[in-house]
Amino acid sequence: MVMQRKKPDFKNEKMGDNPFINGLEIYVNKKFRKVINKYEQPDEEEFGYESTPFTKVFDVPADKQNIIDLPIRCKELYLFLIHSLTAAQDYLWIDKTAYMAHMRIKSLNTYKEAVNGLCESGYISKHTRFANTFWINPYYFYKGSRLNKYPKKIVVKSRREIK
Repeated sequence: MVMQRKKPDFKNEKMGDNPFINGLEIYVNKKFRKVINKYEQPDEEEFGYESTPFTKVFDVPADKQNIIDLPIRCKELYLFLIHSLTAAQDYLWIDKTAYMAHMRIKSLNTYKEAVNGLCESGYISKHTRFANTFWINPYYFYKGSRLNKYPKKIVVKSRREIK
């Protein structure tokens, strides 16, 4: 059993500025959406969204321990996949030759063990029709909106009025 230490009671105002934000610029794209204004008239609302591509890694129960327990090569492949996804796709093709060169892996068996480890852990699944092609498990990670990709899977957890 791991003994846990008590986390300090941090106060945001006492933390100071994050040293990584010096020079940070967050690029956004602007969009407009149709809304009904307070006078119940059609209107447009401007909003921004980050233009830098990103992949979401979801904080799901027990996943932290699952990742910790993965062998190192599986973790490396998982990180590589997170950075290799195409937006709105729940599958990917791995160029194993390029991956092995990029990761300095000389043995095909090392690559296969990493793939098999992620398959056994439920992060990816081999596609049955295409070689080196895998389904990703969007329960754990996805690039894009799962809401748009899987609208029939939406479950409203709570509803509240925004004022």
